Amino acid sequence: MSYTYPEALAAFESIAGDFMKILRPGVYSPVTVVCDTRATTASVAWGHWGVKIHMPVRAAASVMTQAEFEDWVAYLLHEMGHPTHTCKATWENACRVGLGRLTNALEDVREEKAVIASGIVPNAKAVLSRLISRKVVEARANGWKPNSRREFGWTICVLGRAANGYALDASDMAWLKSQIKPGSTVATILGWALPVLDACQSTADCVALADRIAKALAATAPVNGNPNPNENGDGGDSEGEDSEGEGEQGAGESEGGQNGDGEEGEGEGTDGPSGSQEGPQGEGEEGEGEGADGPSGSQDAPEGPSEGNEGESEGGKGGRGHGDGSTDADETPVTNEGELSEHGLAPESETLTGTEASAEKYVIDILRDQVIKSQPKPDPVNPRRSNPNGERLREAAAKASRQRALLARALRANETDEREGGKRAGRLDRGALSRAVSGSRNVFQRRDISEGFDTDVAILLDASGSMGGSNMFQALQVGLIVAQAASSVGACCTTETFNSSGYARAGGLASKRVPNPADYGVLVNGATGGTPLSAHMARAALAQAKRAGHKRRVLFVVTDGACDYGPATVKRMAGYLEKTCGTILAHVSIGTSLAGAFRAEVQVPYGVEVSDVGLEHFVKVLQAL
Repeated sequence: MSYTYPEALAAFESIAGDFMKILRPGVYSPVTVVCDTRATTASVAWGHWGVKIHMPVRAAASVMTQAEFEDWVAYLLHEMGHPTHTCKATWENACRVGLGRLTNALEDVREEKAVIASGIVPNAKAVLSRLISRKVVEARANGWKPNSRREFGWTICVLGRAANGYALDASDMAWLKSQIKPGSTVATILGWALPVLDACQSTADCVALADRIAKALAATAPVNGNPNPNENGDGGDSEGEDSEGEGEQGAGESEGGQNGDGEEGEGEGTDGPSGSQEGPQGEGEEGEGEGADGPSGSQDAPEGPSEGNEGESEGGKGGRGHGDGSTDADETPVTNEGELSEHGLAPESETLTGTEASAEKYVIDILRDQVIKSQPKPDPVNPRRSNPNGERLREAAAKASRQRALLARALRANETDEREGGKRAGRLDRGALSRAVSGSRNVFQRRDISEGFDTDVAILLDASGSMGGSNMFQALQVGLIVAQAASSVGACCTTETFNSSGYARAGGLASKRVPNPADYGVLVNGATGGTPLSAHMARAALAQAKRAGHKRRVLFVVTDGACDYGPATVKRMAGYLEKTCGTILAHVSIGTSLAGAFRAEVQVPYGVEVSDVGLEHFVKVLQAL
């Protein structure tokens, strides 16, 4: 099963509303889902007014698969946990002091744990496990480095969820743990941060933990195998191991103590006892051996020559090794949250930007707007009563017998009855008896009956202020002639005028009856307001697809100006209707230059009868089907 993006958004809004009613019973929290041209993924905002979910702009005709839809539903459940369990004031203060990203990573774990523990959504853990599992696979494919300080936020939020009992893939978890090098800064921080995270009971607890983690990540980069000079280790003297890049971490600062005269190998010597300051280094020579650190308490002193003083481990790509498997790049201090890599929990999407995004947003908003379900204006009093404009339309339409006949022929879809001979089975073909005498077996024929198809015609006439007078009269004349041609061959036809105040219908909906010119005449003086063409195109085409899904559907449009939403929106809306609804659109522009919004459109020059050009254009469109 799949969904177009507008359909998915409508479903998301309904599901999110149900989530909020379950999670916050008795609290008025209306949920709205909106498209945001600035969004690259989803986000949530909430307040006393309710909850608003901002979604990225995608092509309205794009299809969301069932798996992708399930990911977004899981994300909605995650986001609904924030208004339920997150203190907004505390969160906003964390953002002001530069702890937004880290706090978010920690708070995500805490609030999901609270949602699961509440038991309100029985399958919450399974739903959220599936989402995070897919995001872990995506992060691995995009080069996630769990041992890097810059990736710490994503690393701890994955491990925090694993600690909460999420069903994550065993191979992914094994890979993750193998990437975090023992003794590295990330490993050291995780050692005390994960238990603290598990004990967090509020947003304030998460902010305090984020502050502590931020300070640890901003500490000076390690030297000689000690990734965190501010953390206390085992204490005492220890010796470095010559094991190609692996060394045990001693306590104290990474540059502390004096180096002895021993020779330094590929590994790096361990640090001296805690509290040592930077001291002088002796002259070392390259080779294999162990360097012991001097006593603690030494003060700053000039360093000896550094040539050959540091052995290099196998740091690999990204920087020089530090003896614990980490590199310069991994251990670069993170001094502000902007340096932290972002791995959004929300599923990624093919977003649009710029003018494309603006036009597509209009399309999506229109398809979700109430105008789609709006009803026509009430019929005038005694609409079938003869009126002067109706009589004028009757007389004008009577002069277009040729165009009406061509339209009727193009709309007619009779069944075809053909017979094909030269078959080895079927009914005996009398014309092939002579071949039968000579022994031929191909003397039978088959009858092939091809059923015709019904056509549903909708006519959409611009009734904006600029159409007043002659243009409105000629547009209604075209609508009347098309309706007459449709009724002559039994095709359903609907004629409507529209403007910014709504729409009116001439005659009945999908009527096969001969149209009454009086129904058209009462609309001649109704031109006023703007031209929301895109909105009424969508309304008419979607209603037509719903009532006549099994028929060939044609939508004829007559306007004299640009759409209020702009030509880009009209073009995208026309493309959406053709692709998703199978609607055939044809446009006639009275006097205004064409904007290329329709695949089939024609301009009527000033001074030329609309019926002459417009009806011929409609006939060509039908004949090309």
